[in-house]
Amino acid sequence: VWGPGDGRPVSELKNAMDQLLKEYLLSRELDEAASCVRELKAKHFHHELVKRGVKIAMEEDGRDHASKSSSLDAMAALFKFLVQNSIVSEFQVAKGVQRLEKILPDLKLDVPAAPSMLDEFETLAREQGFLHIPSRKA
Repeated sequence: VWGPGDGRPVSELKNAMDQLLKEYLLSRELDEAASCVRELKAKHFHHELVKRGVKIAMEEDGRDHASKSSSLDAMAALFKFLVQNSIVSEFQVAKGVQRLEKILPDLKLDVPAAPSMLDEFETLAREQGFLHIPSRKA
Protein backbone atom coordinates (compact mmCIF):
# COMPACT_ATOMS: atom_id res chain seq x y z
CA VAL A 1 0.00 0.00 0.00
CA TRP A 2 1.34 3.41 -0.98
CA GLY A 3 1.15 6.18 1.56
CA PRO A 4 2.55 7.41 4.83
CA GLY A 5 2.60 3.97 6.41
CA ASP A 6 1.07 4.87 9.77
CA GLY A 7 -2.50 4.15 8.76
CA ARG A 8 -3.33 7.76 7.97
CA PRO A 9 -4.89 8.52 4.61
CA VAL A 10 -2.48 10.18 2.16
CA SER A 11 -4.82 13.16 1.86
CA GLU A 12 -4.59 13.76 5.62
CA LEU A 13 -0.79 13.67 5.50
CA LYS A 14 -0.75 16.11 2.58
CA ASN A 15 -3.02 18.49 4.48
CA ALA A 16 -0.73 18.30 7.51
CA MET A 17 2.26 19.03 5.28
CA ASP A 18 0.55 22.04 3.71
CA GLN A 19 -0.39 23.40 7.11
CA LEU A 20 3.13 23.09 8.55
CA LEU A 21 4.73 24.58 5.41
CA LYS A 22 2.39 27.58 5.38
CA GLU A 23 2.92 28.10 9.10
CA TYR A 24 6.68 27.98 8.55
CA LEU A 25 6.45 30.67 5.87
CA LEU A 26 4.60 32.89 8.34
CA SER A 27 6.87 32.26 11.34
CA ARG A 28 10.21 31.30 9.71
CA GLU A 29 10.90 29.17 12.80
CA LEU A 30 13.20 26.39 11.61
CA ASP A 31 13.20 24.40 14.86
CA GLU A 32 9.40 24.37 15.09
CA ALA A 33 9.06 23.33 11.44
CA ALA A 34 11.65 20.57 11.94
CA SER A 35 9.75 19.30 14.97
CA CYS A 36 6.53 19.18 12.95
CA VAL A 37 8.25 17.31 10.11
CA ARG A 38 9.55 14.72 12.60
CA GLU A 39 6.03 14.33 14.03
CA LEU A 40 4.71 13.39 10.59
CA LYS A 41 6.68 10.13 10.88
CA ALA A 42 6.80 9.75 7.10
CA LYS A 43 10.49 9.79 6.09
CA HIS A 44 9.86 7.91 2.85
CA PHE A 45 7.21 10.51 1.92
CA HIS A 46 9.40 13.60 2.40
CA HIS A 47 9.64 14.02 -1.38
CA GLU A 48 6.01 15.13 -1.18
CA LEU A 49 6.97 17.66 1.51
CA VAL A 50 9.64 19.10 -0.81
CA LYS A 51 7.31 19.19 -3.80
CA ARG A 52 4.53 20.86 -1.83
CA GLY A 53 6.89 23.26 -0.06
CA VAL A 54 8.47 24.63 -3.22
CA LYS A 55 5.06 24.83 -4.92
CA ILE A 56 3.58 26.77 -1.98
CA ALA A 57 6.59 29.11 -1.98
CA MET A 58 6.14 29.75 -5.69
CA GLU A 59 2.47 30.54 -5.17
CA GLU A 60 3.28 32.82 -2.22
CA ASP A 61 5.85 34.74 -4.23
CA GLY A 62 3.17 35.53 -6.77
CA ARG A 63 2.16 34.92 -10.31
CA ASP A 64 4.86 37.16 -11.72
CA HIS A 65 8.33 36.42 -10.46
CA ALA A 66 10.06 39.49 -9.06
CA SER A 67 13.74 39.64 -8.25
CA LYS A 68 13.00 39.11 -4.56
CA SER A 69 11.77 35.61 -3.75
CA SER A 70 11.47 35.64 0.00
CA SER A 71 9.24 32.56 0.27
CA LEU A 72 11.43 30.57 -2.10
CA ASP A 73 14.54 31.60 -0.17
CA ALA A 74 12.85 30.67 3.10
CA MET A 75 11.84 27.26 1.75
CA ALA A 76 15.43 26.65 0.60
CA ALA A 77 16.60 27.55 4.11
CA LEU A 78 14.11 25.09 5.60
CA PHE A 79 15.16 22.17 3.41
CA LYS A 80 18.86 22.95 3.99
CA PHE A 81 18.18 22.88 7.75
CA LEU A 82 16.21 19.62 7.49
CA VAL A 83 18.97 17.93 5.46
CA GLN A 84 21.76 19.23 7.73
CA ASN A 85 19.91 17.85 10.73
CA SER A 86 19.29 14.47 9.07
CA ILE A 87 15.52 14.92 9.14
CA VAL A 88 15.06 14.88 5.36
CA SER A 89 17.50 13.07 3.07
CA GLU A 90 19.15 14.55 0.00
CA PHE A 91 17.52 11.71 -1.95
CA GLN A 92 14.06 12.87 -0.87
CA VAL A 93 14.90 16.49 -1.82
CA ALA A 94 16.06 15.35 -5.27
CA LYS A 95 12.95 13.19 -5.73
CA GLY A 96 10.70 16.10 -4.72
CA VAL A 97 12.41 18.44 -7.20
CA GLN A 98 12.12 15.84 -9.96
CA ARG A 99 8.41 15.45 -9.22
CA LEU A 100 8.01 19.24 -9.43
CA GLU A 101 9.72 19.22 -12.82
CA LYS A 102 7.09 16.75 -14.05
CA ILE A 103 4.18 19.03 -13.05
CA LEU A 104 5.82 22.24 -14.27
CA PRO A 105 3.52 22.63 -17.31
CA ASP A 106 0.43 22.58 -15.06
CA LEU A 107 2.08 24.71 -12.37
CA LYS A 108 2.99 27.30 -14.98
CA LEU A 109 -0.73 27.90 -15.58
CA ASP A 110 -1.12 29.20 -12.02
CA VAL A 111 2.39 30.60 -11.61
CA PRO A 112 3.70 31.75 -15.01
CA ALA A 113 7.22 32.25 -13.62
CA ALA A 114 7.33 28.71 -12.18
CA PRO A 115 10.10 27.44 -14.51
CA SER A 116 12.48 30.27 -13.59
CA MET A 117 11.50 29.99 -9.93
CA LEU A 118 12.24 26.25 -9.92
CA ASP A 119 15.59 26.99 -11.57
CA GLU A 120 16.27 29.52 -8.83
CA PHE A 121 15.36 27.03 -6.09
CA GLU A 122 17.55 24.35 -7.67
CA THR A 123 20.47 26.79 -7.89
CA LEU A 124 20.03 27.78 -4.23
CA ALA A 125 19.80 24.13 -3.23
CA ARG A 126 22.95 23.20 -5.15
CA GLU A 127 24.88 26.18 -3.79
CA GLN A 128 23.79 25.35 -0.25
CA GLY A 129 24.76 21.71 -0.72
CA PHE A 130 21.49 19.84 -0.33
CA LEU A 131 20.68 19.03 -3.98
CA HIS A 132 22.96 16.93 -6.13
CA ILE A 133 21.12 16.28 -9.37
CA PRO A 134 22.00 17.75 -12.77
CA SER A 135 20.28 20.94 -13.83
CA ARG A 136 17.39 20.60 -16.27
CA LYS A 137 19.32 22.95 -18.56
CA ALA A 138 22.50 20.88 -18.51
